Amino acid sequence: MSGESKLMTMREAIAQHVPSGSMVLLGAQLEQMIPFAAGHELIRQGRRDLTLVGPISDILFDQLIGAGCVARVMAAWVGNVSAGVGYCFRRAVEQGIPRRIETVDYSNFTLALALHAAALGVPFLPTYATLGSDLLKKNGNLREFSSPVSEEKLVAVRDRYNGGGKSAQAKMSVEGDDLRSETEPRETASSRR
Repeated sequence: MSGESKLMTMREAIAQHVPSGSMVLLGAQLEQMIPFAAGHELIRQGRRDLTLVGPISDILFDQLIGAGCVARVMAAWVGNVSAGVGYCFRRAVEQGIPRRIETVDYSNFTLALALHAAALGVPFLPTYATLGSDLLKKNGNLREFSSPVSEEKLVAVRDRYNGGGKSAQAKMSVEGDDLRSETEPRETASSRR
């Protein structure tokens, strides 16, 4: 099989594929797998208004926040297992330095479920996790609903990354305790060609 190589430098990859305003998943592995080179290249190229997503946010999130690259963080926490809280994160949230950022709180597990739903192309995945927690009050992507096959209460963890579904974007609305799904056409990469 011959073809043009997809290999490129980190500089080229960030320049071509990560414009300002992108949603970027960083650190979905353990601490030793956090892509510091990619994060530092985002800083060097002056990317702004990024949404950072990561169950293991670590100090790279803090560096990007301190450099003014971030508008929104979707994570369970921002910090370092040995150094504690992310100080740039705290300044941004509490004082707006270097800029105010929006935070969307998840547990590590519910963030993993949201990513899994996106990978599967489904609008949400159900869980018992977070029932009774404050996360349901803080995060509109987590919604309590009644199971369609039993009387149990569950939490729907919504795919907020690609809209869910392969050919339709699923919209969820809560009416009472029932979770309803409506569909509408969605533009996909293949339909734009």
